Amino acid sequence: MSWNHPIIYFCVLLIVQIIMAEEKLNLDNEEWKNYKTEFNKTYENENDEVERYKIYLDNKKMVEEHNAKFAKGEVTYEMGINQFSDRKPEENSCCGLRLDKKKGTNKE
Repeated sequence: MSWNHPIIYFCVLLIVQIIMAEEKLNLDNEEWKNYKTEFNKTYENENDEVERYKIYLDNKKMVEEHNAKFAKGEVTYEMGINQFSDRKPEENSCCGLRLDKKKGTNKE
């Protein structure tokens, strides 16, 4: 078999993607450490921290995509990372109220 064989190519590509995904979840990442320090974050255990880090990465991606639109003049405001960037959606309600995304109204 040669390197041009589709199965070998697919397997190598899959391995590279797995390695890259593991690097993304590196809890020793300086950016993640700085976030935790700046906002005084601690987590119950490593599983909880991994979950929070994934949420943080998702929110960071959303902020970066939004700010790219801002830079092009497609939206009128800029977003940023803050103390809530690692929170689960159910933790983002205030006073028992949440915004109903479908209707744009407050719900209890």
